[in-house]
Amino acid sequence: LKVPSSSSIYGPVYWAVDRGLVKGFDDGTFRPEDSCTREQFVVMIWRLADKPASEADVDFTDMDSSRSTYRAVQWAVGEGIIKGFSDGTFGSEETVTRQQVAIMLWRMAGEPSFTQETDFEDVSGSGTGYKSVQWGAEAGLIKGFADGTFEPEDECLRQQIVIFLYRYAARILGESV
Repeated sequence: LKVPSSSSIYGPVYWAVDRGLVKGFDDGTFRPEDSCTREQFVVMIWRLADKPASEADVDFTDMDSSRSTYRAVQWAVGEGIIKGFSDGTFGSEETVTRQQVAIMLWRMAGEPSFTQETDFEDVSGSGTGYKSVQWGAEAGLIKGFADGTFEPEDECLRQQIVIFLYRYAARILGESV
């Protein structure tokens, strides 16, 4: 995928490719700076879970059974990993945010608690986003930026996602990565 072996994302990218979680583009690139849609991320975590089947009802107005990603979304709904938006959509084509990734990973792990709060300047409150970011940071899955922020509403880039999944597999699932 044309990721230099000297790159900090080399290991996570090739692990994700070998594990079947991500694929490159037709031109042989990974495009680490590209964002990812909510639907693409759900497919990645479904693949990480070994593509389990589900009979869950999917009531999102922007998702139907003819989509190639339907089984992944159906599984994520059945597991309570995704909830969708108040307008009845899943937001399939919307860019997944850093906080949404943290929330989905937290739910996938069974919504564990955390014992230490981070000092992220831009993460506060007590809701789902707060709990998931605190848990993710404590578990060593997610990191903030040098300026003390997490940037929860920023788009989550492909390189960030494979790193988060790489750490999740190692630290939560106990996989040898």
